[in-house]
Amino acid sequence: MGVAPLVVSTGAGAEMRHAMGVAVFAGMLGVTLFGLFLTPVFYVLLRTLAARRGQRSEDAPDRDLDLDGTLPVPSTQH
Repeated sequence: MGVAPLVVSTGAGAEMRHAMGVAVFAGMLGVTLFGLFLTPVFYVLLRTLAARRGQRSEDAPDRDLDLDGTLPVPSTQH
């Protein structure tokens, strides 16, 4: 609320201070609203997409398995 005097300013040069105060106040208000509403929306959206992707990969066959059903092990020799 520190920009409130800029928003309600009067006198010499008040037009410039008023415009700057309104821009700063609107920016702070907008960022706060975006943070409160869009952060949870993006979280749920990404969680839903990750869950769908996880379900698809469970249905897909395992391509990393060898013919006998074991996972390949990297060689320790250089």
